[in-house]
Amino acid sequence: MDWSTTALSYLASVTARSLCLVFLAFAGVALLRAGAAAARHAIWTVTVGGMLALALLAPVMPSLPIRVLNAAPPAELTRSAVEPPAISETVVAKVAGTPLPAAKSSITWQQAAVWIYFAGVAVFLFRLWMGYLLTVRLVRASRAIDNAETLYEASWISVPLTVGWLHPRILLPSGWRSWPKPKFQAVMVHERTHVARSDWAIALLARLNRCVFWFNPAAWWLERQLAALAEHACDDAALLEIGERDNYAQTLLEMAATVKCGEGRLVWEAMAMAKASEVRTRIERILDETRQIPCGLSRLRWAALVACSLPLIYVATAVQFAPVMAQSVAVAQSAGAERPDFAAMETYVAAHPADLEARGRLIRGYYLYSIKEPRLNHIFWMIQNHPESDVTGLNSVGISPGTSALNDAQDYQNAASLWRTQVSLHTGDAPVLANAARFFGRMDADPDEAERLLISARSLDPQTNSYTQQLARLYGNALIAGAPFATKARTALDASTDPTLLSQVGNILRAADRPNLQELGKQFVARAQTYGMRPAVLVPSIPSVDTPPILRKVMPEYPPAARATRIQGDMHMSIVIGTDGHVSAASVLSGHPFFRDAAIATVNQWLFSPVMQNGIPVAARTTVTIPFRLDGSDGPLVAPLNEVKPPIPQRIRVGGNVQRAKLQSSVDPVYPQAARDAGIEGNVELSIVISKEGRVAETKVIDGHPLLAAAAEQAVMSWVYSPTRLNGDPVEVVTTVTVPFKP
Repeated sequence: MDWSTTALSYLASVTARSLCLVFLAFAGVALLRAGAAAARHAIWTVTVGGMLALALLAPVMPSLPIRVLNAAPPAELTRSAVEPPAISETVVAKVAGTPLPAAKSSITWQQAAVWIYFAGVAVFLFRLWMGYLLTVRLVRASRAIDNAETLYEASWISVPLTVGWLHPRILLPSGWRSWPKPKFQAVMVHERTHVARSDWAIALLARLNRCVFWFNPAAWWLERQLAALAEHACDDAALLEIGERDNYAQTLLEMAATVKCGEGRLVWEAMAMAKASEVRTRIERILDETRQIPCGLSRLRWAALVACSLPLIYVATAVQFAPVMAQSVAVAQSAGAERPDFAAMETYVAAHPADLEARGRLIRGYYLYSIKEPRLNHIFWMIQNHPESDVTGLNSVGISPGTSALNDAQDYQNAASLWRTQVSLHTGDAPVLANAARFFGRMDADPDEAERLLISARSLDPQTNSYTQQLARLYGNALIAGAPFATKARTALDASTDPTLLSQVGNILRAADRPNLQELGKQFVARAQTYGMRPAVLVPSIPSVDTPPILRKVMPEYPPAARATRIQGDMHMSIVIGTDGHVSAASVLSGHPFFRDAAIATVNQWLFSPVMQNGIPVAARTTVTIPFRLDGSDGPLVAPLNEVKPPIPQRIRVGGNVQRAKLQSSVDPVYPQAARDAGIEGNVELSIVISKEGRVAETKVIDGHPLLAAAAEQAVMSWVYSPTRLNGDPVEVVTTVTVPFKP
């Protein structure tokens, strides 16, 4: 591989990993509800440090391989098996005795891209160095004040600023002696906080990160965000010590006015107290009486943050995705479909025994083609070595108690013996007990043993709802099948006061096709409500549409508080249009809180043309933008440079009932003949990932017979959905589907 290709691959890898760190930091800010400026500053500081660590340590860190499925084997390997090696032009020329043409020297686009990158790094490092030299000149031209160790006077500057890390200095402009005492006190508290927080060093780290990742917008945003948050954190510290919001705000305003008038010069590589582009936001924070001023971040919390971040940085640096065998078993097996290469799959599983998902797909492939012996050996191996895995529990269910085309009765006895051994060895392991219960839970197997195991699993881990769901399916299936175990199940349910269990069994019975079972299900749901379970409310899905024509539109009233503070902007609203064209619901997606009430009051007065489907008016959801302009116009507003929109998630989770409405085309699964002959039926529940284009990209079996699961995966992989959009941008969707199999 050419050096330039290697360099570009490394840059792409480091950039992708750094973006993952940034998104993890966003998630941390959201989950921890880090509203304090000092806390957010600390999180973004760790993020910058992690990005630089990625760039420096990724080549030398030991890799952490993560296996992922590859779409297909490399084309080179496929061709090499059927085609002879090509004869090079050099060999042809030597045989023919003709001279070779002179090699042409040309620069590839990869080489040009690498040189452009290093040129950019050089330019930004040069700028950083020049700024540092200017700072050094400023420090040398300053004079010590009253023999103070860190306090200096400089005639080149117009506002106070802090420079240096190991030997920090607070520089004051030459006119500082004429300041009133409150102003001098506010300045000193602010600048000493910068020194205590090492903000100059952190800002230098952010600038170095920007030099390395100069092509990445996240690096530029992090630099600006850290600078702004450092000032906010110092403002908070000053307010806690001084306690006078008005005097402090006045001091900040005077500093900004001094900068605007050009009295002196600022050094951009230093931490200056006042920058005109940020003053308005800071004054609003300072004068906000409703905002509780937080304390700074202690050293203990800093240490805890770094300790929690180091594993994430290590994973982001060391993880390597290792392609594994293709998901060939889950490809649709329609008429004429190619048989999977089981030999290659067996070779892979033998080399990677811990890849249980790959082994599970191999087992389902054997189920689909009625291949008995290797499949049983794999299931026995998984019961012995990984009884806690969901893959083991799912695939072992396929071994039936009686003799059939899938297995013999002795095979079931062997599997049952293995499961009983695992239960005796793992009496305190709830997942093992639940998997064993899944195996024994067939009505023609040992449902009494399954019930005992599930009750033990629930007592070991009462917080896990899946064990209750499994017990509910055991009871519900027994009542539907009318099996001998049904009497014991009915007795247990009549005595139960567990609202979750009663509700889930009730929902299973209400979906049955017999009126007596449906009525019994309603009774269980009613009892669940008496024990505290709230009834499920079915909310009809409201389709999202483009904004229909507006028949009546009123302009918003400008809030006096927003006008007084010269705030303007757009309010982005999500609204529901009723069948009569009036707005029935409105919520704010984004915008300044000053405009919220005015925006909602305005949009509620709008009238739209009703949305029609098949000639019938229906409720629909859409988005609208309400502008607030000081000049009364409704034109576009240029956003400030430091305004960054929150990232749009690339994948969202949607309920199965909601996503079903977006299904455009589907095919019914092919009922496996082996399943028909063995009398196997039921539902298969799958978790699927729908791509931005609406195609099913990934499938994972949650529940169901493994023979039916293989057929269900094949069918679902060919389904097509309408693309899902969030704020106008396509996103991936994780949802669940249920595929029924009835003879």
